[in-house]
Amino acid sequence: MHKRQRILVVALFACLAAEAQTTTTRRISAPESFYDDASINDPGVVGVSMGAGYREVSAGHDFGAPSLDLSVGITRRLELNASSGYAKSRFEDLRISGLSDSYFSAKVLLVREGDRMPAIAIKPTIEVLGRPSVAYDLLAPARVNLMIPVAIEKSSSWSRTYLMAGYNTRGIAFASLVNELNVWSKFTPSVILAYGRLTRDLGLISDLNLNRSRLDVEGSGSFAVAPHWSVYIGAGRSLGRTDPNSTSFSVSGGLGYNFRLWGHR
Repeated sequence: MHKRQRILVVALFACLAAEAQTTTTRRISAPESFYDDASINDPGVVGVSMGAGYREVSAGHDFGAPSLDLSVGITRRLELNASSGYAKSRFEDLRISGLSDSYFSAKVLLVREGDRMPAIAIKPTIEVLGRPSVAYDLLAPARVNLMIPVAIEKSSSWSRTYLMAGYNTRGIAFASLVNELNVWSKFTPSVILAYGRLTRDLGLISDLNLNRSRLDVEGSGSFAVAPHWSVYIGAGRSLGRTDPNSTSFSVSGGLGYNFRLWGHR
């Protein structure tokens, strides 16, 4: 099951250099969001996901492939995660490629799910921005950032709902809500709402007529194609007032595999 999704779009605008009287292509960081559940892999169970994604905005597009997500259950309350990949971006006359943003985290289960109590987990995360995210960015975000999001999860006989909310130290507050329908044995559809809001450089954001916040929606599905193997696919777009940061269309997909590295059931 592909649990994490990084929603990343950057904006372009033309910046006039008064002294040189030349036009230089620039970008600016955009609101983005992250999502995950509060579930923990059993000790010794490893989950691997490899995929690709495409996102289109008015000034260009992002393409990421391959992307790799790795999760390892350490104890019944601790899971380690890492993700990275390769990305290419094109915005007007600017083309950038290189290692994509990388994330290293530890998910800690604080409260187990009960009949009326949801599961609660925290996920301290180190974010290391890749070249496609920092090159020619007017706001020049720090390459290394920290997040400590909280995840809340509740399941029923036919669905699973989870919420994640947190703050990224480069100035983004975010929240996401996911609902999965669990009525088929081999197919799990999901609906994802992801919200991000900038908290810094608001004057510049206003001067550029960019949105301070963005809401994205995505529909996705996971297919169990064999024991331990799954295939996932998703598509989405931004909602509300559009600006150069808004996603006009996005699609992603990939393959997931899980296995036991040590221990037993």
